[in-house]
Amino acid sequence: FPACTVPIDKKALSFHQAVEKMFAASTDCDNLPWNVKFNLKPYQELKAAWEEMYSYPRDKLAPMFEYYEKHGKLPEGTKGTLLPKLFAQHEAGELSLEEMVGIGAQAISAAVDTTGQTTEYLLYNLARHPTVQDRLSADIINTFGSEGPLEVSQQQYESQQYLFAVLKESMRLTPTIGAHVRTLVQDAQLGKYKVPKDEVVMINYLEMTKNPDIFPEPDLFLPERFLKQKGKEANGSGMSDNYSKMSGGCPMMAQRRAEAVDSGKAVCNDPFAAIPFGHGGRRCLGKGFAEMDIHLAIISLLRKFKIRYDGPDLQVQERSLLRPKQPLDPHFRFEVRM
Repeated sequence: FPACTVPIDKKALSFHQAVEKMFAASTDCDNLPWNVKFNLKPYQELKAAWEEMYSYPRDKLAPMFEYYEKHGKLPEGTKGTLLPKLFAQHEAGELSLEEMVGIGAQAISAAVDTTGQTTEYLLYNLARHPTVQDRLSADIINTFGSEGPLEVSQQQYESQQYLFAVLKESMRLTPTIGAHVRTLVQDAQLGKYKVPKDEVVMINYLEMTKNPDIFPEPDLFLPERFLKQKGKEANGSGMSDNYSKMSGGCPMMAQRRAEAVDSGKAVCNDPFAAIPFGHGGRRCLGKGFAEMDIHLAIISLLRKFKIRYDGPDLQVQERSLLRPKQPLDPHFRFEVRM
């Protein structure tokens, strides 16, 4: 795999490292509250990580603040961004400049590790399921070619339904976040249960996505679950045959995949059965950007390379995010497609 020639912003790298420390230290402080009470090392690391995280958007926003103070308005280049709305709140006395920095720090930090971890799990799943990878790469090369710079039109992007399904299945089988937690702002009727205002409600995403009543054969990696067609129509050009003939791995597992696809059991018709970004007014603001970011990264990669993995099976641990117990990245191999 050719070395990356794009220079990495040192401040951006420090910010990313601080985000990783923040998530790890947050878990330690949540699990052992005396770390906070007695200002022990994990809490000191947490405070240092947040200070580093705040410094990055503070430096990036400083020229905007200076321009605003000098001219009474924002630069032209900020149109179409969130900044005009934030500055309108500032002018109304609803938001301080430091609170604006905090919004920036939290918005970026919420995207950095989650998007990176989701991409890593997707690479792992593609490497462990070469049949899926081969079909996906064929779709990508057929649409975008394998030579020259990558150019993607909206129509081409929207045509990549199998790519979208592959990412959804990866997030179902190997999620980055195991649960969503919300505090109710009003009384709610959830089925036969009435839950009063101010109660905390948790959606156990990890259990939902492993429910065999909704996802038959929940341990199988089947992107076909998220395609609208059923049975053989969903498997493209002999997908079930490809599953059953898959080289490497367990033949019995390949047969289970083939049968699940051909029987139509792979299809999930419940739009709320897998909601890794949440739903409604509190849904992740970065959903569309994160998905497009990952989709384009995979398009760029698979039109040129095959992804291999020669490490141990994935095992996860809770560290604010669901992270691998053993690093995956040393075991990825990228082979040039011939």
